[in-house]
Amino acid sequence: MATLIRRRSRQGTGFDIQKRIDRAGIMEVRTTTAHSVQDSEAAQFNRLVLKKLRKAVDVDPEVNLISKLPSNYSSRLADRKKKSSLQDESRLLKQVGPEDPDHDFPADDVRNKLKGISSAVVIFPLADCTQSILHTDSLDLPLVDRIHSLIKQSPVMWKPQIGCHKIVLAAGPSIALKVIRDMNDTTEYTMLQYLEKHLPDVPAPRFLGLVAFGDRHSLLFMSLMPGTTLEAVWSSLDQSLKRSVQEQLNDVFTSLRSFRPTEGKHSFRRRSR
Repeated sequence: MATLIRRRSRQGTGFDIQKRIDRAGIMEVRTTTAHSVQDSEAAQFNRLVLKKLRKAVDVDPEVNLISKLPSNYSSRLADRKKKSSLQDESRLLKQVGPEDPDHDFPADDVRNKLKGISSAVVIFPLADCTQSILHTDSLDLPLVDRIHSLIKQSPVMWKPQIGCHKIVLAAGPSIALKVIRDMNDTTEYTMLQYLEKHLPDVPAPRFLGLVAFGDRHSLLFMSLMPGTTLEAVWSSLDQSLKRSVQEQLNDVFTSLRSFRPTEGKHSFRRRSR
């Protein structure tokens, strides 16, 4: 059994020294900063990759490890580091206070187009949870100002690589906010409404409100399921788990394709396993 020896370095250095002696008697010395990155997405990704490599070595000690690395490993790791950095920056901003009202977002960020907007009209009713994060019961600020504040403090979940026509923000622990530069297109929202009414068992986001922001943008509030993305763990799944995921997705798409509006309410049933 491996033995773990830990000691704290001199006061003020901010480093934690760990010495680990494995079964072969080899000592591993590791230093980590006081603000550990062990839970970052980049760290989780590396642990999954390392787990896969260890399994490959167990099967064939002479295996070419490079061939076992995920495709585009470097770029995928860089993307996760960037996302972790943005999340850390968001947490820091929340600690030091609200952003400067004149703060500029990146040049390709649709949020730059929202500055100066002075009107907000509710197109589809806001769910209770959406009203809660917007503090709609408060009379101190109009809705448009509360939305501006929410957009500024919400971290980015997704944005297109090219263009500045949309963005998805984490407006709350269980709420996503999608900003779309097309006020007249409500197709996505009405589609979510339709799915919830006719195919409630399909795991699609639930609609939580739609707001016309100014005369060119729509704000779509929808449910958010926190957790690790399938993309982050896919390379570490064995074949049986991958098949299980594929079968579940096939059930979803089969249900969607087989639905006919004239049939009324359609029940999505997942196959037993």
